[in-house]
Amino acid sequence: MACINIDAAWKESMMPFLTVEDDARIQARISYEDGRSEGLAEGRSEGRSEGEAAMAALMERLFAEGRTEDARRAAIDAGIRARLLNEYGL
Repeated sequence: MACINIDAAWKESMMPFLTVEDDARIQARISYEDGRSEGLAEGRSEGRSEGEAAMAALMERLFAEGRTEDARRAAIDAGIRARLLNEYGL
């Protein structure tokens, strides 16, 4: 169905055969899919920025305190990273 929706000429030729309800469902699905794609992309971008900032702040604090082994472990272990982020309130 996604391939057919991409073919604008075919879709346009079939529009007269759709009921109003069918057309509304198709338009709603297209709008939903477009909005979902945009939201996912935005969420990934924002989440990455916030995650990178928190990780950078954590590394800065750990190195400032000479906790290089904790920094190394936080870089590879999500559980340790979460514990340390919580410890520093990040």
